[in-house]
Amino acid sequence: YDLNPELMIKKKINGRFLAKNKDFVLIHDTGHLYLRRDKNKYDDESFVWIENISVENVLESEKIILGPYSIHPGAKKINGLEVTCNLNDSSNPRHVGLFSFDSLKQKWSMIKPRLGATSDRKIEAYIDQGMILAAIEDRKPPRVRVLSPGNGAQYSAKDFKEIRFTIEDSFSGISGEENIKLMLDRKPIIFEYNSYRKIVMCKLRKALKPGKHDISISYTDNLNNKKKTNVMFYIKDE
Repeated sequence: YDLNPELMIKKKINGRFLAKNKDFVLIHDTGHLYLRRDKNKYDDESFVWIENISVENVLESEKIILGPYSIHPGAKKINGLEVTCNLNDSSNPRHVGLFSFDSLKQKWSMIKPRLGATSDRKIEAYIDQGMILAAIEDRKPPRVRVLSPGNGAQYSAKDFKEIRFTIEDSFSGISGEENIKLMLDRKPIIFEYNSYRKIVMCKLRKALKPGKHDISISYTDNLNNKKKTNVMFYIKDE
């Protein structure tokens, strides 16, 4: 073996050893990203480092506020690592979340934030392995397509038995029924939300009276982008 090669590669690494018996703090060079873990909580140990990385052509209407950052090691489990992202003044924190990037699917997924953050300009979350992440601003509300009733349509009372619509948010997503409010004739009604099929359904318990009726659908994604859809329809007087 040649122990004195002509070519040597030197690279500065922003990293620290994560030991089980010591408090761990690693700060990115910009000061916007912190990694932390308290001592004596977990037994795993590893060398952890942060690199800048470029991710191209993966966003449409969304805007990367900070990052992307690549946290290593990627293939090893890291228990209880807290990520803190301090936002800059140009961003709107109500519409900014922390996202991880899947290189195979070429897709960003929102990381569930840790509850109880001490500042509205700070995003905190826990991760259990290395990953590519970024703080991304999303201003695009969910999309709703009403399947039933049709706007302006007429129905007989015996035939109109269900309210049904699809709701999708391709980026920050919709957590569940708490993101949706459905009202019939200005009164809230109970519905079912199938998150896999992205369908909202409400079976009416009794027939509606003849005349004009209105449906109001209010919906919000996980980054506080709101929208409202109104539908008007008629029940025939038979």
